[in-house]
Amino acid sequence: MENNSTNTPTREFVWKINKAPKMKSKTATTDQKNIRELVEKQFQNMSMVLFNKINTLENEIKTIKNRNTQLEQQISNTTFQDTNHSIYDPWYL
Repeated sequence: MENNSTNTPTREFVWKINKAPKMKSKTATTDQKNIRELVEKQFQNMSMVLFNKINTLENEIKTIKNRNTQLEQQISNTTFQDTNHSIYDPWYL
């Protein structure tokens, strides 16, 4: 097998450096203000979404805790009778 990279001529890239740019950009102050406003609005929106989700999660936790205490009270109020009798029931029937 021949190595083709040795037979091909090398390419040279020439970079031109211009003293003055061909195109001028807009002023940075107006762009920065617009970007800052967009970022602040997006941050406020995301903050509100996060705040709402945290509130809903806290409410769900409260309802779960309330339900848990209700269930614990129900368990503590129920009396078990003949608990020993259930031990002697044949498990294989």
